Amino acid sequence: MNRIKELRKKRKLTLKQVSEDTNIPISTLSSYEKGDRQPKIDKIISLANYFDVPVSYLTGLYNTNKLDELLKQKNISKKQISEDLHIPLVKIVDYASNRKEIPVYDGIKISSYLNVSLDELQGSKNDTVDYYTQIRNIIVHLGKSELKELSKYIDKQLNNTSDETTDKD
Repeated sequence: MNRIKELRKKRKLTLKQVSEDTNIPISTLSSYEKGDRQPKIDKIISLANYFDVPVSYLTGLYNTNKLDELLKQKNISKKQISEDLHIPLVKIVDYASNRKEIPVYDGIKISSYLNVSLDELQGSKNDTVDYYTQIRNIIVHLGKSELKELSKYIDKQLNNTSDETTDKD
């Protein structure tokens, strides 16, 4: 999982610091970074929370979106797009910093406003086969308890998403 290393380096953290903060042994983190081991779902969730990124980003299921980059290119402030599209500023800030994935309903509004495709905004690889292969590879390595944990996590995310849909107006 090179994204762990990428996030760690970007934040100028050592393996020791991440290990102490997450209670994941240094050797285990190192194995994740080298790709020698795949983390179990509880560790993926723990690391995603630690780095404040979506699980799907940490696992490589989606790329970082390009919202911040596009706003800078077009000289549009986060406050301006928030006001123009009636999307709360806190959401725009979260989307632009990749703390949250851009849901499709906001993504369509934002991409239209910026005059770019949704794929361009999302930073999509546009490779469905690769996406599903990555999902399968993660799920195949899960035990029963981890599948239950993943199911709880997905339910929680779906509840958050449905809460957001009621906030969009």
